[in-house]
Amino acid sequence: MPNPPHGYNRVMRLFPLFFAALPLLPTLAEPSKPPPAPPERSEVEVNDPKLKADIEDCIRRGVAWLKQRQEPAGSWPELEQLPAYGGGDADRYHPEMSALALLALLKCEVPPNDPCIIQGFDWLKKQDFVTGGYGCATTLMALEAKYAPKESLAGRDGKKKTSKPKPIQLSPDDAVWAAKLTTQILGYQAANGGWRY
Repeated sequence: MPNPPHGYNRVMRLFPLFFAALPLLPTLAEPSKPPPAPPERSEVEVNDPKLKADIEDCIRRGVAWLKQRQEPAGSWPELEQLPAYGGGDADRYHPEMSALALLALLKCEVPPNDPCIIQGFDWLKKQDFVTGGYGCATTLMALEAKYAPKESLAGRDGKKKTSKPKPIQLSPDDAVWAAKLTTQILGYQAANGGWRY
């Protein structure tokens, strides 16, 4: 009997594997399905009572800490003075820090008529934003939170949103202020279409 061609024995050893894999071929040919999208933050439920209590405690302590840090004039202090982007004086973020503090408090369900919120916005309205669009943007976010309907944080009440949010109706003063901030943001847009941080 003549010798088999070179590599014949190796090929013959692979045949059982080939036949074993035949049932899998249809599934291999199917396009893979994308993984399911993660649930939105507002739809995540916290079912563990201890974890839920811990979250509530952290929120309470965070709100108390922010309220204690508010300065008598209504603002919140800067954590540090940052270097300038392109030379010159260092950038100051005092108004921006205050806008972010107001945003955090409002998102943690401190009511808009709370004295610290009223005082914070009164102070913020008198400020100029020298850092570009960042200050205007953070202030607009805080303004939106002041008027937006309250949403549960991480499913704190276990309810899902069932209706579309109603349009926000700003007070006449806040509407004028929001329009001014929006105009300022547009004025800070660079020639390439972007904004600096």
